[in-house]
Amino acid sequence: MTKNLLDNPFFLFSFCILAILLNTIFSTYFMLVTFSGVLFLMFYVSLKNRYYYSLFFVMLTFTIIEYNLGLKLFTLNVISLFLYVFVIPFVNRINAFSKFNKYVNIVVFYGLLHLIWSYQTEFTESLFFSILANLVIDIFLIGVLI
Repeated sequence: MTKNLLDNPFFLFSFCILAILLNTIFSTYFMLVTFSGVLFLMFYVSLKNRYYYSLFFVMLTFTIIEYNLGLKLFTLNVISLFLYVFVIPFVNRINAFSKFNKYVNIVVFYGLLHLIWSYQTEFTESLFFSILANLVIDIFLIGVLI
């Protein structure tokens, strides 16, 4: 088992606080779900390694972000759990590059988030571009930090 920053509870807690602050501050100007992909990976690692306290903080962060953005309650948690149970094992089975899996999982996460968000609100180009910008930010962060 390899250790990375996602296994560190101090990093996880401080990153959750940072994500809550950024999403609260910028929710008045943009439709952002900043760092949701990284939080999804934290959800995955916490559930896989049975770090239940860390999982609680990630789920609480998802809930606060959903409340700020006007999404239905536990939407991001249900998306993350659905991906953990159904999609991630399939991606791990068909993909030969294990280091590439987390990027594919984040793209699928943002795809499902876009689908659900466009179902709850009307589809606009600004919604698409904001989710695409958040996807690029998260892929960059995961490539550099984790």
